[in-house]
Amino acid sequence: MAYGKIKADAIIRDNSGSDEEITVATIVGLDSSKAPLASPTFTGTPAAPTAATSTDTTQIATTAYVKAQAYATLASPTLTGTPAAPTASAGTNTTQIATTAYVQTEGFTKAATANEWTAGQRGEVTNIDSSSGVLAIDFDASNNFLCITTENITDINYTNLDEDMVGQTGSIFFQYGGAHTVGGWDTETRWIGGTGGTNNAPTFTATNGQCDRVDYIIVGDRDTPSARAHVRVQMVASLNYAD
Repeated sequence: MAYGKIKADAIIRDNSGSDEEITVATIVGLDSSKAPLASPTFTGTPAAPTAATSTDTTQIATTAYVKAQAYATLASPTLTGTPAAPTASAGTNTTQIATTAYVQTEGFTKAATANEWTAGQRGEVTNIDSSSGVLAIDFDASNNFLCITTENITDINYTNLDEDMVGQTGSIFFQYGGAHTVGGWDTETRWIGGTGGTNNAPTFTATNGQCDRVDYIIVGDRDTPSARAHVRVQMVASLNYAD
């Protein structure tokens, strides 16, 4: 059977009882306005069905799907959980994120709470009183202390004496309200130029109206400074002067 050609500008189709004329040019145009299946290039605002949030396939991801994933924005993101980032090399000084590993490597550590500069640590003299012969000195409360004696002091003990206090310096003043003796210093006390008392402690004035001054520095053992037993209070006394 031989095939031939038909030359026409239009064709007529039966549209449910009524004839509809369609030009050949229109038919050709319908094909050219459609996207190919392979590597199509869309224009305008193409739309597609939005996949379920948990979908992990080659299905097209619509803008609604991406929004539902709750990804952080590039500008001013608010992260939650435990976000991670690459750790910069040591010495990096840029706007790159600093991870906790980078901070630890660079040796940046926060100051111990006890070493924050409070009013007392800037030089304020803190009044302290003995009770039943016991005088407590809290190195976390201040650097400098004044005790106006009202009784014999037989036990002087330290609180908050630990590695956080190493390096702290200050003075302890005794103003005698009577002929009161002062002694019984904490076992971590070490005297410079003392007179042979416990740990070379000097003999205090114990004279009404006179004053004694003790200057101190807190030091730690080089090898084990974190142990309470290895933290010492080195002292030097200036004795028997008038108020």
